[in-house]
Amino acid sequence: MRSVAVAAFDTVGEAELARLRLEDAGISCVISGTGTPGLPAAMFSGVAARVRIMVAKSDAEAARAVLEAE
Repeated sequence: MRSVAVAAFDTVGEAELARLRLEDAGISCVISGTGTPGLPAAMFSGVAARVRIMVAKSDAEAARAVLEAE
């Protein structure tokens, strides 16, 4: 299964909020770009970096719609 990035954030905390929104909508996703796999995201909530939300290519359109709805 091919994954694509549907959003990028400056902090892991922002990416975690987006991940929760997607999972609440039934869309599986992962956070990429934290640089430290296995450690809790909360440890990096203040780190400025481009953190991406990755979803299955088939879910990309729906995921973008969820994230754009405020």
